[in-house]
Amino acid sequence: MKWVLMAAIGYLMGSVSFGILISRQTANLDIRTVGSGGTGMTNVLRTLGKRMAAWVFAGDCLKGFVPALLGLYLGGEALGAVGGLAAVVGHSYPLYFGFKGGRGVATACGVMLALSPMVAVLALAVFWVVFLIGRWVSLASIVGAVCAVVLAAVTRRPVSILIMTAVCAVIIVYRHIPNIKRLLNGTEPKFTRAGKG
Repeated sequence: MKWVLMAAIGYLMGSVSFGILISRQTANLDIRTVGSGGTGMTNVLRTLGKRMAAWVFAGDCLKGFVPALLGLYLGGEALGAVGGLAAVVGHSYPLYFGFKGGRGVATACGVMLALSPMVAVLALAVFWVVFLIGRWVSLASIVGAVCAVVLAAVTRRPVSILIMTAVCAVIIVYRHIPNIKRLLNGTEPKFTRAGKG
């Protein structure tokens, strides 16, 4: 029963889209109708600026961190992995917003910070290196997610966390398929930001 309850808590928390809520409250705007159409930090940063993007990232990260940490303390790493993975699924396929959500990168980051901080920090470092070299957020996200799986394996994290990390990476890569196609044909736009603070 606790597994079902933890999965439900994670999914319901993950389904809260801070990008949609914050853009509606601060700019009377549905973030899904502008820019890339994404609900995450990157599209908010492009359209509403750094301050709003920081709030979105914090919220999306926290909704992965909290259920993963809750599961960790209530039942160990396997239960934490269930709660964290459910949050990523909720972010990508949110109950409250027609099952049309984001790509899950920030939420997965929060999950990893709760369950394996070292892997999270190293994967974030890989993300930033790739991003600074190419200026493609999509490529940096994909490489960071895949590297997180490798890092979880190399650092011998428990099987439950390794499986959770791999499934999150699959979700992130799958959600980036349109970006991958554009990267391959040379039409993926590099990151640019609106001139807002």
